[in-house]
Amino acid sequence: MSRRRPTKRHACRSRGSAVRSDATDVPAGDPVVCRGSGGEGCGRACLGPRRRVRRTAGVAGHRARVSRLRCVILQPSYIPWRGYFHQIQKADLFIFYDDVQFDRRGWRNRNRVKTSSGVQWLTVPVNSSASSGVQWNELQIRDVTINWDTPWNRKHLETLARSYWRSPHYKRYETMLERFYSQQTEKLADLTIGMTIELARELGIEGTQFLRSSTLGAERSKTDRLIDLLSKVGATHYISGPSACDYLDEAAFASAGIALEFMSYRYPEYEQLHPPYDPQVSVLDLLMMKGPDAGRYIW
Repeated sequence: MSRRRPTKRHACRSRGSAVRSDATDVPAGDPVVCRGSGGEGCGRACLGPRRRVRRTAGVAGHRARVSRLRCVILQPSYIPWRGYFHQIQKADLFIFYDDVQFDRRGWRNRNRVKTSSGVQWLTVPVNSSASSGVQWNELQIRDVTINWDTPWNRKHLETLARSYWRSPHYKRYETMLERFYSQQTEKLADLTIGMTIELARELGIEGTQFLRSSTLGAERSKTDRLIDLLSKVGATHYISGPSACDYLDEAAFASAGIALEFMSYRYPEYEQLHPPYDPQVSVLDLLMMKGPDAGRYIW
């Protein structure tokens, strides 16, 4: 067997993480019929059981010849639910879509956790678009700054501590949470991307590479822009959520030599500290309850 070339590491802004560009064993899956999150779906190929394949080569950020490179492109979100991490786990390369419009009512800066009094929203306050000199509809995710006029980080940490201190694995993640909320990050995307990568590692996801779309220089819009991003990294497969099968142009992807695969979110229930059961809260809930076994309730 020939010796592997030394690993190259590409700079990444997310808490010191880096993107590997050497040949590695990466996960893949077999297609099943999409049923969507509620039993109804598009009927196209979706991701099923995983198996191992070998990627022959690849340099993140540049088009490369690969036998298979599965890619996911999602907007960075605050402490996302488990389905978000399922897509990370399925991907060889995960691209944080950070150079698109910031959605003020989406999941970029907020999420839900279980508390003794019910589901509670945790929201990271952000500065108005005026502080960036643009309108809200022109503000990109990468440019959104956090508002530090109030101690929101201390409040989030206290809420999580009160909600989960009696959970089986709170002590395991207590230091991680304190680290998350002790940093005074300027940009929202820097905070959420850093959190997401560390949470992915805690879930046992080691093989996935990470990039930001803003580093790739795609200039088109909507589907054409996705295809441009995928082509720039040499992706052969694009993994998307089940709702995207209603609007993605399958013929355009096929013309670019990129196969479409759609997730099917079907997860087993687990015991939650605060009933009733809610399957769509932040992945922190699952980690607190199941610890190192959390991945068994996702993939």
